[in-house]
Amino acid sequence: AGTGLPLEQYQQQVSSGFEGTLTLQDAQGEDFLIASRHVLLSGTQAVTLLRYQRVSDALDGLRGRLFNLGFVALAIGIIGLAIIWLVARNMSTPLRTLAAKARLLGLGHLDIRADEHANDTAEMRDLGHAFNQMADAVEHSTRDLETQVSLRTAALENERAHLHTLVSSIPDLIWLKDADGV
Repeated sequence: AGTGLPLEQYQQQVSSGFEGTLTLQDAQGEDFLIASRHVLLSGTQAVTLLRYQRVSDALDGLRGRLFNLGFVALAIGIIGLAIIWLVARNMSTPLRTLAAKARLLGLGHLDIRADEHANDTAEMRDLGHAFNQMADAVEHSTRDLETQVSLRTAALENERAHLHTLVSSIPDLIWLKDADGV
């Protein structure tokens, strides 16, 4: 172990009123870290406060603190990632639900509508409203098309029945010939 702080060496290297840190060796070559603070007591009196410690002891303390800091940073990182994952999951759940409803609408379930929740974001409410408008338009268009197909089918059926009646009421077979007799 060293003999302690080399005060003569300290006095040679620093001037009166010095504040800061420096490293000095004792007679055995062991490094010491020295922190100095100059404090004025009155206009003519002052005192210099010294704090010294072996460099190896200071580094051991720093290594322990660095390990603790690394462990805390890792824990904060893991907690942060977990929070991000939960938030992302909560944000994507309404989108997955709306996508499932869109698939059902595409399969012909025309009564499907997006649910509106008070705790949805403004964007999700807008998207749900737009989905519902689209679903209403698809349902209306499909109903109109079905009505038009039904009306046209009924008209064709009436024409077919009329032609059937005409053909059935003609007693003899009628031959049509053109002007050349063909």
